[in-house]
Amino acid sequence: MFKKIRAILEETDGRVVTSTECELDGQYRPTNVKENTITADFSRPLTIPMGEKFIRDGLETPYRPRPKAQKKARPHKHRDMAPIR
Repeated sequence: MFKKIRAILEETDGRVVTSTECELDGQYRPTNVKENTITADFSRPLTIPMGEKFIRDGLETPYRPRPKAQKKARPHKHRDMAPIR
């Protein structure tokens, strides 16, 4: 798999398009198209991040965000803050 990916990267001299920007003219047609790229470093081993979880049997579980933590109760403020004698 890594050899195939490296071969594809070598065809484009290691350049990978990360995003594309453009301006629109009055008719909403793209002008001044600019591609943002990064270049693979072939002197280092090829690493591809695949995420943190391993998928073993079947599909990955759907993303479910964690519920927000409840706010801590604030201490009650006393109305008369004069020192007690």
